[in-house]
Amino acid sequence: MTELRIEAGSDTSDLISELFNQLSDDQIDEIELTQETAPTPGIASEPTTIAAVLVFSAVVAPVIERALEVYFTNRAHDRDWDRIEKILTVHEPTQELLKMLENVSKNHANVRVKQGPLPKISSSATMSAAKKSL
Repeated sequence: MTELRIEAGSDTSDLISELFNQLSDDQIDEIELTQETAPTPGIASEPTTIAAVLVFSAVVAPVIERALEVYFTNRAHDRDWDRIEKILTVHEPTQELLKMLENVSKNHANVRVKQGPLPKISSSATMSAAKKSL
């Protein structure tokens, strides 16, 4: 299984939503999604997703790459989007997925691709970070 951590600041949630909108129900069933939220100082605040980890098989990898490419291409005209650093960290990728992600990085501003083990996102870790900020 491949793990892909996506970090795109406060736009991460929109990116994940768009990515899932481009997938079929069967493809979505093949993906495990975990989201990391930023600590929120107020109780009434909506949490902001700042990172997401997708775990998926090689079968779904090309679909995810195409969805990322489409999203980045559609946002290419947005100057604010170009200023945000996007980090795609991948663990145990297929060679095809790694090559596709590197192409995304070459074709779009401020996209970095890294390889290596990912820190696990857990609700308790997110909750701990939120409690520390209060």
